[in-house]
Amino acid sequence: LDNIPPTDSKPVVTATTNSLIVTTNQIDNESGIKGSTRQYAIKQSLEQNWGAWVTDVNTSHTFTGLTLNQSYDVKTRVQDIVENGYAESQVTTITTQNLTKPTITPSTTNITKEDITITISYPEIQGITKQYSFNGTDWNDYTGPFKITENKTIYARSIDQNNQGGDTTRIATLQITNIDKQAPVVTHTISPEEKAKVVTITIKATDTPAGVESINNITK
Repeated sequence: LDNIPPTDSKPVVTATTNSLIVTTNQIDNESGIKGSTRQYAIKQSLEQNWGAWVTDVNTSHTFTGLTLNQSYDVKTRVQDIVENGYAESQVTTITTQNLTKPTITPSTTNITKEDITITISYPEIQGITKQYSFNGTDWNDYTGPFKITENKTIYARSIDQNNQGGDTTRIATLQITNIDKQAPVVTHTISPEEKAKVVTITIKATDTPAGVESINNITK
């Protein structure tokens, strides 16, 4: 004889930016759970009314198309094999993940005449697309570190399947200014310019961004 309904154990929930994966945690130690009766419900935490029950024979159900950084309540209900119930679970409250800015790291911040390797670390969120750009308009999928050969600005962002979030909160930028592959520019002036027994020769060297360390090997 089984006249005891399933437990009311709250579901286990994992979140992405736009979905919740809800795993039922209700059990029945007598006749067992009747799989065809598994149902799932969701609502935003600030709302009063629940959405319609969704029947899913699987022990997990995914709610999609949700809003990022939003609090949701979820619950489940089931019957056991001899149809005690429906027994409704306790409520689990969870917030969908937010899209935060990636971190852009160059291989060096010192002045260098070599190429620089750029590594980008993105938030660990299931289902996001990782992207980078050199102008903030044309985006490439990030598959791993890449090299740049000249000074430029690096943009990085992550987007979810619904393309949620504003660029001011999800785009990181880093301006690379420490690559110097150009030789210094050397100029000189002679004073006075007309013929004279003694003249002064002024030698000037400029270099950006490294600067000039010294001027030497001057021959008469």
